[in-house]
Amino acid sequence: MKRLLSGVVAAATILLTSTIFVQPADAKCASILTRHEIRELSDADRQSFFDAVKKMQGEKQPNQFDEFINQHITYSTQAHGVPAFLPWHREYLRRFDQALRDHGSAVPLPYWDWAADSQAPETAPIFHPDWLGTNGKGHNYCVADGQFSNYKPYYPTPNGCFSRRFDGDTPGTIGALYSTDFVAELQASSKDYDTFRRGYEGTAHARVHNAIGSSFSYMTSPADLIFWLHHSLVDKHWAEWQALGHTNDYGPTSPDEKLVPWDIPAKATFDTTAEPYCYVYSNM
Repeated sequence: MKRLLSGVVAAATILLTSTIFVQPADAKCASILTRHEIRELSDADRQSFFDAVKKMQGEKQPNQFDEFINQHITYSTQAHGVPAFLPWHREYLRRFDQALRDHGSAVPLPYWDWAADSQAPETAPIFHPDWLGTNGKGHNYCVADGQFSNYKPYYPTPNGCFSRRFDGDTPGTIGALYSTDFVAELQASSKDYDTFRRGYEGTAHARVHNAIGSSFSYMTSPADLIFWLHHSLVDKHWAEWQALGHTNDYGPTSPDEKLVPWDIPAKATFDTTAEPYCYVYSNM
């Protein structure tokens, strides 16, 4: 199995339909939605989000949720350790967000501010048994509680489980993550895209995957809903850096490079307030 910083491409077949992105110049959004930190949501809105995920997971397998996992496995080397890391995941999250809305979610994809919880991540409410569940159990470290513990991922092998193995020194705890201050300093000191992307992807981003551990540290991590909340914060941190005067900053490859499998240029993702993105983040 492939870890997040590995360079091996999985031999998986993608079944999601690829669509061509067509964006008129300066495409304007009819409305702008706000992605909130998951604790900011009302109980009803948060449950609407959870229910949409469960509805997607409950469809005949391989279902749309399974195929999001498969896509992350299949295009791992095109989406990690390369300039496309941030734009690829922005588009990936947009498509997941749309799928959630199609399955009844009343709110845009939220984020988990793990930087705010960095010194005791396991105490964050997302790890409550009534939310996304606690540490993995048993010899396979499968997640056995939380609202999604019944989900059995189809990929990489059918009827598997998603697992966690917290890396703290005390059982059931997670070692420290990178703090809000660290992220802010990296944003302020990074004068070009390559510096920011390299500095962020291999530290703050990767640390969350490796700290939660087990299957969350591999390319199968989208099986765990925490992945989507984590990467929503990753996208927020990029948006914050862009707001420092780097909206169109990209490199060292061309902003015209295509993101696979969608055949859209990286530059099409740069503005979250333009079509088809149409969102901002709270607390910016």
